[in-house]
Amino acid sequence: MSDSISVRITLDSYDLLRPREKQTQVYVQIPEVARVSYMLPAERFQGLKDRAWPEVLDVAHEHYERGWAVEDPATVAARAAVRAWLRDDANHDEMQAAFEEDHARRDPVARKLLEENERLRSKVAELDKISDEALAERDGMHDALDEFAQAVAPEEVIGEHSSGNNPWANALNLLTPVAEVDKLRARVAELEADLAAKAQDTEAAVKGWGRARDRVAVLKAAQAPAKEYGPAFPWVALMDDDDRSEFLGELAAAAINYYRPEAGDEATLAEIEKACMTWRLIAEAQHAHNTAPGSAASGGGE
Repeated sequence: MSDSISVRITLDSYDLLRPREKQTQVYVQIPEVARVSYMLPAERFQGLKDRAWPEVLDVAHEHYERGWAVEDPATVAARAAVRAWLRDDANHDEMQAAFEEDHARRDPVARKLLEENERLRSKVAELDKISDEALAERDGMHDALDEFAQAVAPEEVIGEHSSGNNPWANALNLLTPVAEVDKLRARVAELEADLAAKAQDTEAAVKGWGRARDRVAVLKAAQAPAKEYGPAFPWVALMDDDDRSEFLGELAAAAINYYRPEAGDEATLAEIEKACMTWRLIAEAQHAHNTAPGSAASGGGE
């Protein structure tokens, strides 16, 4: 038995005893149910050939209920099985769908409509797939944007999704633009360079201060024994005010080299000693001149 429901309605001569007499045959097959024929009058053909299969079988069953024909038990049982099968609404709808498909295959216009229907169904399925993928992509994007927003600020700051609030936009507003970030980075680099330069100056100043502190400590340590030996420069007392001022100027100029990194300690001391020796000779020579017999300073001249 074929695996599809089929009903065929034909008009022909089926009685061997009356070959000129035509009849309408309704042949039906239902897989796993029955395969049987109904013989109806010829005038029934025009009214049944284009009708839906469930309606055709209703007419055939009504015709045989009148008892116009004597049938063998097997045929009667087969027709009863078909009638019982059709009483189920699902089976009735299945036969109706089979009729529509068969009609569509046989009719050119209906066949084109059926093909168009299949094409549209395929297109709808394709669009459904694209829509599902788009929805999945949208949901994934929403999740990614939620993660981004929560990484920028907590929900207490950016708020929740609502008709009057967009946490994604709020998160974007909290971000610093790239151009501004570049400016800030350049400014930070500038400040760091300035800080490094100042740190070098500070380090040099600290080193200079350390040397000065050490020198002061040495001088303080030397003050106590120096008092026992009297003045370091007793000959300074022999100078007048102008000479003393010039001596102190040269002495200061020589001593200031101590704070210059390029001048060594030995060179600085040499300059100090030179200034002292020079002005000692000047002071003593001037004093000798001033106190010589007959000089105006000693009061010996007239």
